[in-house]
Amino acid sequence: MQLRKAYQAYKEQVAVMLQKQWENGRETMRRLREEQGSRRVEIRNLQVSPTQRRAMRSVLAAESVQERELLRHHLREERVASRAKTYREWITEQAEAGDIAAARQLRGFLYREKRALHERTTRLGQEAPTIASATNQRRDPVFYAIANMTWVVDRKTGDVTYRLDGKDAFVDVGQKINLIDNREVTLAASLKVAQEKFGSYLHVTGTDEVKREIVTAAAKARAERSVHRRPHESVAQDRPETVPYAWPFPGAIVERLIGNSVRQLLKQGANA
Repeated sequence: MQLRKAYQAYKEQVAVMLQKQWENGRETMRRLREEQGSRRVEIRNLQVSPTQRRAMRSVLAAESVQERELLRHHLREERVASRAKTYREWITEQAEAGDIAAARQLRGFLYREKRALHERTTRLGQEAPTIASATNQRRDPVFYAIANMTWVVDRKTGDVTYRLDGKDAFVDVGQKINLIDNREVTLAASLKVAQEKFGSYLHVTGTDEVKREIVTAAAKARAERSVHRRPHESVAQDRPETVPYAWPFPGAIVERLIGNSVRQLLKQGANA
């Protein structure tokens, strides 16, 4: 009973710590968004050509997405590392620290686990096929692709070609983003960049299959956007070989990654 009470007190302490951690993370994200907003204003006020400004806005959108993805990933890992131990884990820790009552409880756990394993092996056999969760072993391909996303700016047109996993993935041509392929990482990254640049109300063109894949990617990324199709469009009007996103144009972790890129573009333009 005393062990259970002590464990409950431990869990309550962890809950308080996690709440504070969450509030700190939310404030860090707010400050990051505020800083990114200041960069947008800075670009608007720069005396540069329309081509340079278009490239800068695209790069800023991409780097803003990268920064927030890195921060979210960091906060997520921090939460996982800080979560409360299970009762079994906590008992083991207390026993290793010399708590006699915890050591007795741990011996009881070990005895029951050994007996359960013996009964299971007797019933199923030593080499029974198994299926288990791979969640903890799975690498998030979308996060790593976005975190390592690179781009090349066409200084003549202002178009920006984005590369994911070493391959050209999509091109920002100003008023729309053209997809080069429909890999999951391409759909997820281009949606995030599009939302950052154009806002949450997006219009998509392409085959019905590609549209379904985009909607699936948006749902997986929990992207808050409305993907729609103009009422007068038909599938026959779409061109599967180009598969563009078409939108009307309305307009590492917290480090200033954008600083070098945008200013580098500005310097290149001045020296051209």
